[in-house]
Order: sequence, then structure tokens, then C-alpha cells
Amino acid sequence: MKARAVPQPDLACKPKYIGMWYLLQSSIMFAVMASNIHWHWTPNGYVPALLGIGLAYLATLLVQHIMFKDFWRRS
Repeated sequence: MKARAVPQPDLACKPKYIGMWYLLQSSIMFAVMASNIHWHWTPNGYVPALLGIGLAYLATLLVQHIMFKDFWRRS
């Protein structure tokens, strides 16, 4: 029986992928902040900033899970 190689989970942290995550996160932050500037859905500036950070973090986790789900499967 041949031993199966264990994939490295830190593939998404390689330098060629870092720019992709920065672009995704900054575009989400910009969209949340711009929508608050345009529609004034809260008078407090911290709420949209924290919401944008949270959404950017969750979107990064979701995209990372979808892109690299084969690396986390066990057979």
C-alpha cells in the first residue's frame, strides 16, 4: 500500500496568493464604507468599519474553503 502524501494547508499563504486576499478584503471594505457614505445607514463610523472587517474575514474564509477544500479532505 502506497503512502499518501499529506498536502500542506498553508498553500493559501504563499506569496502569489497574498495579493488576491488583499484585493478581496479591501474591495469588501470599500463597498461597505462607500455604501455607508452614500446611504448613511448609520451615523457611527465605527459600525460600518467593524462590519466591513467582519465581512471581509468571513468572505476570505469562505473563498479559501471553496478553493482549497481538496486539501482538507481525508480518505
